[in-house]
Amino acid sequence: METCLRCSCLCQLFLWLVAIPGVGMAQSVGESSSPPLRFYVLDEFRQVVEGQEQFSTRVIVSGKFSGPTLRGTLQRVYRALNERSEFQGTERPDRVVVWAYVSKAHAHSGELWLARLQRTGTEALQIDLNENQLQELMAPQEDRFGLSEKKRREVWIEWQRIRQEARRSAQKKYPSDPSQFRQPGQIFLLARRNSMLLAEDYSKDPIAEMKGVVSLPAGTAITFIKSIPGNLPQLWLYVEAAHDLEGNLGVGWLDSLLLGQAIPAEDVRHQELVHRWEATARETLIQELIDTYGIVHSELSEILREAFRKNWP
Repeated sequence: METCLRCSCLCQLFLWLVAIPGVGMAQSVGESSSPPLRFYVLDEFRQVVEGQEQFSTRVIVSGKFSGPTLRGTLQRVYRALNERSEFQGTERPDRVVVWAYVSKAHAHSGELWLARLQRTGTEALQIDLNENQLQELMAPQEDRFGLSEKKRREVWIEWQRIRQEARRSAQKKYPSDPSQFRQPGQIFLLARRNSMLLAEDYSKDPIAEMKGVVSLPAGTAITFIKSIPGNLPQLWLYVEAAHDLEGNLGVGWLDSLLLGQAIPAEDVRHQELVHRWEATARETLIQELIDTYGIVHSELSEILREAFRKNWP
């Protein structure tokens, strides 16, 4: 029994060595004599697709790229898979797909694969290369605008982050869900009309005589100042109210239950406020980006065009 276990362990060790580029594997016909690519397995999974059991794996590759080295690397991955016990006999999947990417970011994009190996049933292996991406990887890198390609990629990543941050900032400033209206400076548009703005806090005596009541029309923009919990489930909000047509309506207390439903996605006024804030925030952050990397707007535009052309993740 001990001997069998030892043989099994040695066998597994050999199979893993087979999966390492250039280790324990003779060069097969058609493979490149160039140094093999380095790779590691990002993930793998089995699933049923259109009635067939499919095994898929994603690998991250690096090194000196060329068509032959990519094909050779995928063949090595496939051979290593083919030796595993779950690929034998009735356990053998109907279809095998190996995806190769140059980075995790490319893999997480879902589309920016560099090479793909497929085998269905007893059909011959099929290997496809993303020729455009491969040519970009093989081309010599050059400095542009005083920045290396690595630095230009950083600019591209920061630009994507800026877009997301500006959007989040606008959604936080102008929440569409009344339950999110809880932070000073936030602005919410009232959907219902005749909401009451009270001069005093009536959380302890809500049926007391109300003085200085202001009726707020629909579309009133209320700016959150502070809140206090009442003796009922709702909150009383201290706000500033203003309307496009009626001007400043003053400050006072508003029952949070009067905020009404969430603002509809097609509400034009709300969209305008969100887009305007988002654009302002984005311009500010982009200016910081430009100052940080010592470039100008036209050079940033060129870097963005390069990113789209080269499919940077």
